[in-house]
Amino acid sequence: MDAWLSDRRASNNFGASRLEADAEEDDDESAIRALSKNPERIARIKLIIERTAKIKLEREMLSGGLMKREEVERQWLQRVYSVRAKMQEIPLRASLIAIKSEAECERILTDWMREVCEYYANGGN
Repeated sequence: MDAWLSDRRASNNFGASRLEADAEEDDDESAIRALSKNPERIARIKLIIERTAKIKLEREMLSGGLMKREEVERQWLQRVYSVRAKMQEIPLRASLIAIKSEAECERILTDWMREVCEYYANGGN
């Protein structure tokens, strides 16, 4: 008898909790409908969301996680000019390969290219 009674109580509690969950869902939907009827509240919520996003971005910028677009573009431009300057050094070395064989010239040029690549791979500017 006790086992039957405890089973009945468990099923009754399950049903009651299910009804409470359904009631909460209905309350949520009615709250959403109420919010959508009040444009001032919608605007206030959107403002809060935008301010929160702005604060997160500012926090990221201050911590160094984000950089301004102009700064990134300036850094890329500096890198391009740096690579160009490094590549322009190669013709100045032409006298070093003037009377070498074709294979030696190719090896020397390959070494120079490798030197440029290693310079940038090691953080050269």
